[in-house]
Amino acid sequence: MNKKESTLVSRGPEASDGERPSISIRTDVLSTQQQTSNTSKTDRPAKAGMLTPPSSPPQRVGPSADSTVDYESLDTLRSSVDTERTFKYTNDGIISCPYEVVYIKDQNEKRQMFGYGAWSNVYKAKCHISAPLSNGVMTPPSASVPTPPLLVAVKSPARKDGVAIIRNEAQTLSRLRLLDLNEEYVVTFHGIIDQESALVLTAFPLSLEGHIRACAKVKAAQTSTASNYSTSPVIGTARLWLNLAEKLITALDWMHNEAAMIHGDIKPGNIVLRPKSDLNDAENIFSYDPLFIDFSSSQRLDVDDVTPNTLSAVTMEYTAPELLTSAVMKNPKSCATTASDVFSLAVTLLVAATGDPMVYTGCSSMQRQMLATQGHGVLSNIRSFSNKVPRHGVVDRVLERAVLKKDMGRISAGTWKVLLGNLKKDLEGQHKL
Repeated sequence: MNKKESTLVSRGPEASDGERPSISIRTDVLSTQQQTSNTSKTDRPAKAGMLTPPSSPPQRVGPSADSTVDYESLDTLRSSVDTERTFKYTNDGIISCPYEVVYIKDQNEKRQMFGYGAWSNVYKAKCHISAPLSNGVMTPPSASVPTPPLLVAVKSPARKDGVAIIRNEAQTLSRLRLLDLNEEYVVTFHGIIDQESALVLTAFPLSLEGHIRACAKVKAAQTSTASNYSTSPVIGTARLWLNLAEKLITALDWMHNEAAMIHGDIKPGNIVLRPKSDLNDAENIFSYDPLFIDFSSSQRLDVDDVTPNTLSAVTMEYTAPELLTSAVMKNPKSCATTASDVFSLAVTLLVAATGDPMVYTGCSSMQRQMLATQGHGVLSNIRSFSNKVPRHGVVDRVLERAVLKKDMGRISAGTWKVLLGNLKKDLEGQHKL
């Protein structure tokens, strides 16, 4: 491999069996089967941090010896093995990345980046995946038939105080990696590079934010009166928007009630999109599987530990108003809850309808902050800027109970999922979709 293009990332030492027992689980090469968790608690807190992927995917390359396999080229590997896989762990309970990881560099020998956040930088890299044999044993690929490496995102601390946050996120991802259906809702975690405290994740270069911006740009270029005054969501038809809402609300229900986890920082930039390969109705079915990323603000619901100062990097427009009061912001023990996750997802879905990730179109930063503190009125406020949320329309009916004040009946993720299913049936029965 050309030395100017890449640099080898050293892998962290794997804990011996004597230090920490390995866990053997059913899995394929990229995804692991999971276990369900305690779901009795609902309003536990979280830690802060941000990760914003780029808005457009990179150019794909062919499967040569030095090329990179993208996320759409892994179906063969996913389906070719379903066998026992043993993870190795670091001393602090994090899955250790077993693969050779190589940073991708530009012509100036600088690492290429996907993006950055409050605590981290996210770099492009190649991850050499072992090839499965028929007997289920994972071995390095044959020299005569090289397996193209997987494009990965390596999330590294941007500063010293980010190390603990990144390692806490790694512990969360290690736990999620073992749970049923994790691959349906969460980006795949390949493990940590222990010596660098860097997370290795499957790269999905297109975020929901990038997709929304692209759709809004297309809409803005349309000059017909019908297009300009259409009340259809920016991302497509009402049915397509409803399909996206169904996917994300189902994912949040799984997060809260199966994984027993609060995400803590839901927004379009923290959702990446995995293209669907079996799509037959692109007009009415959302053509991606949305996956949650960036668990640096997450908190388990089945433990009592609270990390202080976890609201220091929130995005105000997507943050529930009860977390934006002066008293809450000044309290170092204040954190996100399941209810605030619901509110954040509601605003995310609202933005998928209006097309403006800044939420409040045309407002100054100060005005947006003021409106964010009045977030329970977000639907009414948005109607003064956009015609994409007509009163009693599909978007309004799906979101209205998710943005209520927390103490005035804001819906839970599980109830929201049921409500959405019933609404969808009613609309289909009335031929309104």
